Amino acid sequence: MKHVSNLPTPRNEPVQDYLPGTPQRTRLKAAIAAVEGVVEEIPGLIAGREVTASAVVDVTAPHCHRHVIGHLHQLDAAGVGRAIDAAVAAQPEWAAWSLQERAAVFLKAADLIAGPWRERLNAATMAPVAVAA
Repeated sequence: MKHVSNLPTPRNEPVQDYLPGTPQRTRLKAAIAAVEGVVEEIPGLIAGREVTASAVVDVTAPHCHRHVIGHLHQLDAAGVGRAIDAAVAAQPEWAAWSLQERAAVFLKAADLIAGPWRERLNAATMAPVAVAA
């Protein structure tokens, strides 16, 4: 079966060097400062709605387990069941989307990661890390 697509050709983005004095390093240091000390609430998400739970666990930095970066709300069995039901209910609509429509979701995420969210995501994986000037 032949499939015709107008999806963009994949390409690697430029490598960022983050050398001292570069704009990339300056932006990264600012992003690290912005996320350090912030503890995010991480609710469940069911059918587009945030759901909190009474069971909450700490999320820690992978390289520094004493550094709490978030509080994850753990859904109980009923909440998990509602989430599964919502996902199953949403599946036919997603399946009805064309390849281009579905790809657009991931391409938009890639654009955000490579663009305005780059430093914030890098900082979130690095904090608490001191980056020398």
